[in-house]
Amino acid sequence: MVGEKDPVIRSLVLEKGFINAHKSGDLVWWPKNGEIAIAHLHEGASIILGIGENDQNITHVAVGGVDGSVTLLSLPKLDYIDSWCPHKSPVTALFLEKHSGNQFRFITADSQGNVNLIGYQLPRTGVKILNLGRRITSISANREQLIVMSGWQRMVFNRKGSTITNNRKNISRRMIQTKLPLINRSPRQAKV
Repeated sequence: MVGEKDPVIRSLVLEKGFINAHKSGDLVWWPKNGEIAIAHLHEGASIILGIGENDQNITHVAVGGVDGSVTLLSLPKLDYIDSWCPHKSPVTALFLEKHSGNQFRFITADSQGNVNLIGYQLPRTGVKILNLGRRITSISANREQLIVMSGWQRMVFNRKGSTITNNRKNISRRMIQTKLPLINRSPRQAKV
């Protein structure tokens, strides 16, 4: 049900078109050239990740759901490839660990701070790496490390979930001024 009563909650703009994720769970591919494609997920999307050889050749999308699921679809037809259910709360971060053909592995995170590895030759619920205990806003990885952001805080973990670095002490704090300062001016200073 795509329309006014089904608002767009996430979008992904690509070289060859764009994808809108609607509150109802509908995903719509709007290509620059070609036919519109529609897929329906069980729940609305909380995050969309484009996957391809480069920015101009995106061939798949991974969609994290508000129900904690991750669904992999092909472009441009939005054909179903696979899905996993690694979380019980909305997926907030996705990172493509590796892929070869249709064999994908992702690192996923949720609003409760759980980080899981999902995909090829792993259980459908994934393998839990760590629990941060607070919302994770982005995640990336290299060969030995996981780099996790929670708001402005950056933390680095090894692949088993042990902390390597935590910049909590160096985090800049924003000051919020709740009262405006009073400026006393004499009548003589007020005249211009």
